[in-house]
Amino acid sequence: MTGWATLAGERADLLEEQISDFTGAGADKQALEGLRRKLADVRIRHIDAPHRFVWLTGSAINETWSELHRIEERIDDLTPNACVGKLVRDAQRHAEEMPGEQAAELKHKLAEPNQKAAALEVIHEVHNAAEERHESERNQQRGILYFAAGFFAGAVILLIVQAAMPAWERIMPLPSNGMTVPGWALLALVMLFGMLGGALSALVSLYMTGKKLTNSVWFDPRPALSVFKTVMGLWTAVLAVLAVGTGVIVGVYTSLASVLLLAFIFGYAQQAVTRFIDRKVADIVAVDRPRTG
Repeated sequence: MTGWATLAGERADLLEEQISDFTGAGADKQALEGLRRKLADVRIRHIDAPHRFVWLTGSAINETWSELHRIEERIDDLTPNACVGKLVRDAQRHAEEMPGEQAAELKHKLAEPNQKAAALEVIHEVHNAAEERHESERNQQRGILYFAAGFFAGAVILLIVQAAMPAWERIMPLPSNGMTVPGWALLALVMLFGMLGGALSALVSLYMTGKKLTNSVWFDPRPALSVFKTVMGLWTAVLAVLAVGTGVIVGVYTSLASVLLLAFIFGYAQQAVTRFIDRKVADIVAVDRPRTG
């Protein structure tokens, strides 16, 4: 079970206990039993189910927490009078997940005469903020993957165009040692080694450095960023080898090995292009906002 599912399971356990406590305290047993069945359904469909591609869209995480929040709010609405104090303390805990000023405002609401209504309002507001954060993070992740898919599709189209061109017309100039390689094969090799360089760069910069992302249980951008960096490595390799082969950059490649070495090096150098995306994503993850509510 992944980290987010473990925490969601722990929240479901707490809700189960809350239902049992309220049943014993005289709350509406029929309504609580209905919520218990809904909670069991969430466990089966989301928490205990395998999510092999959850990192790709994050929709399973968003849906799980949204359903848990709605169940929690319905349980809270059934809070018997004897347990209102516990509900208020729970609302205070929720409020503490918000940034400073917002947390103070929410705690101030709990001083109102109708404490139960105020507590329900605070919990609902924090839940909404947590869900909004999750959705914003998923949109960021989807955007990165969509851009990666677009750039990769462009590379496939370029490769098809080269394959359809006459043998004497080449996008990628041949090495100067006179060897002959089909134009599509040379372009494909440059793309492949550029992707390998980009993948190695992603591994080093995202997984092997001392700098770690915080709060990545809910939103780990590294898989999507790795895909993007790998695809960008393809393009930086193609453009750099083209620049050398056409004389835009002073230099020359004398063999297929030197072409592939250039492709790998410049594929690795994609980090210079994608660094600003790394910073943007790191800022989003580090924002002090509620995660579970």
